[in-house]
Amino acid sequence: AEAADLLAAQGLDLTPIFISVDPTRDTPEILREYTDNFSPRLLGLTGSDAQIKLAAQAYKVYYNIPDHQKGDAYTVDHTTLTYLMLPSIGFADFFERDTTAQDVAKRVSCFLQSS
Repeated sequence: AEAADLLAAQGLDLTPIFISVDPTRDTPEILREYTDNFSPRLLGLTGSDAQIKLAAQAYKVYYNIPDHQKGDAYTVDHTTLTYLMLPSIGFADFFERDTTAQDVAKRVSCFLQSS
């Protein structure tokens, strides 16, 4: 979301998307609250268990929801990559969790200005 703000300041438009892997806990309402904490333009998506499994397989994402959950107080282990998807290309690049917003914005701007 911070990188999207940096790019918007350069006149470049993109929509950051967060996809939950825990549809039981992350309802659309909960996701909206969560994403709004980062940016009003951050879109939160979820789906059925089957849909999330297919998306995770397509992008080689690991996740594990514990079998024995006690209420909402559990941790979901998961991959923490950010993917750059372009409408005319599809997958273009990925960013690891520790990549700074400035570095993400710089790399993404190269793709957006050349497409």
